[in-house]
Amino acid sequence: SPIARPIASDTRPACLTACASTSSAPDGLPRYYHDRTYPLDIQCAAQAIETLAKHADLDGDALTMATSTARWTVANMQDPSGYFYYRRYPFLVARTPMLHWGQATMYRALACLSLQHQRGDR
Repeated sequence: SPIARPIASDTRPACLTACASTSSAPDGLPRYYHDRTYPLDIQCAAQAIETLAKHADLDGDALTMATSTARWTVANMQDPSGYFYYRRYPFLVARTPMLHWGQATMYRALACLSLQHQRGDR
């Protein structure tokens, strides 16, 4: 099946470029859509962080972008009690702490980012 085939290694840089340009602005703001800012979605932020961190070996800027996105997300999408908000809209924040959609995906993304930073310190 076409879905089961792995991505060819020569297409990964194009996929990474698309992820970086769509999912993460220079200030780390993760975008759900390529042409507008809102909604800001925790799943989108987590996916951008994980994808960029996991492919840091293919792009010298990917780890920096992943770190910037993580910092923005923690500063703007994390509640003071520790959980991550589901979504931000221009005048509203959906603060529902969804385990699968937000908490687990951010935990995984931050773990991947931490692992990449540890590997870089060796």
